[in-house]
Amino acid sequence: PRSRHRHSVRARARPPVTMATSVETLSQGVQRVLAPAVRECDKNVASCAGAQTDLTAHIDRLSHELEILVASMPEVSSAAKHAARVRTIKGRVESVAARIASAKERVRALHEEAFKMRRANLVKVAAEPMDELPENRQDMYRGV
Repeated sequence: PRSRHRHSVRARARPPVTMATSVETLSQGVQRVLAPAVRECDKNVASCAGAQTDLTAHIDRLSHELEILVASMPEVSSAAKHAARVRTIKGRVESVAARIASAKERVRALHEEAFKMRRANLVKVAAEPMDELPENRQDMYRGV
């Protein structure tokens, strides 16, 4: 009789197993397994949202600095005007340099021709004392 009594106490202490209690037990087990992973995901989502806020603030700051930089740059059209002026001046300088080179070449040619011209024979003129120029001027010059 005692063995029956123990068995019957156990039977009374436990509620009978039904489908509703099984589902509830299963859901509590799944919740205990998944709850840490869900909390970790929530923490990561919150961290990502904070990072997005920081990133937005950095982008806004950089955008503002870029606007300041662009505003401080000279206009492209004025730079193009200056470049055109520099090209015009360069063309003028090249033209003047060509004219100078041409003039130098002409002066060099004149010097060369002048050197080739007859010069006075100073030795002959110094050897003959003359108060007047000789009648034959060819006697005073020599060919080079």
